Amino acid sequence: MCFSASASFVAGGILTAAGLASIGMNRRKERALFSAIPLLFGIQQISEGFVWLALSGDGLHMGVGPPQLAFLLFAQVLWPLWAPLSIYRMEPDVRRRKWLRLTVWIGLLVSVFLLSGLLFFFHPVAVIGNHHIRYDFESWLFTAQFTGIAYFIPTVLPPFISGVRRCRLLGWLILTSFLVTKLFFDEFVISVWCYFAAIMSIVVIWVIREQSGPRYSSKQ
Repeated sequence: MCFSASASFVAGGILTAAGLASIGMNRRKERALFSAIPLLFGIQQISEGFVWLALSGDGLHMGVGPPQLAFLLFAQVLWPLWAPLSIYRMEPDVRRRKWLRLTVWIGLLVSVFLLSGLLFFFHPVAVIGNHHIRYDFESWLFTAQFTGIAYFIPTVLPPFISGVRRCRLLGWLILTSFLVTKLFFDEFVISVWCYFAAIMSIVVIWVIREQSGPRYSSKQ
């Protein structure tokens, strides 16, 4: 599969429209963060489209830095907190909420760590290789194994903990996309996994649509 600026912009446009539809469909404030997920993924993909343009020399003199930082702030800083918090807020089951609250705190710590690293320590560099974007981090503080595990907990586990209908399907899709990315695109995990996860966030609309009534089931 080949990725490009066009792929990022097309995906970003579709997800932005889907996100606006999801937000408009939602009628409950506890689902507001969750309903906005496709829109945020859309903005993220558009920002990486500008990374592609900058790296290929078509960046309209903006340079790589601003769009790269925007993309990484979404990919590395926003999702570890937003993902568990959005699911925690709409979870009705008290016992599940306790476990989800733990993932929110873990996500907050991961987000703060990665934010400080992006701003002061990691010195990220985006490069194109084999039709994909690789993000290199020039710091001993960025250890792929530790950071990967810490990031995985708040971004992948919450849908499996939740009792909200169809959330577990979203979790399986995200987990499958992660495994496929690690197997076939290991050097480009940040970019490729985010692309897959972004496309799969369309499932959010399905979840919002099913929970649009005044009461909803927690059955899987």
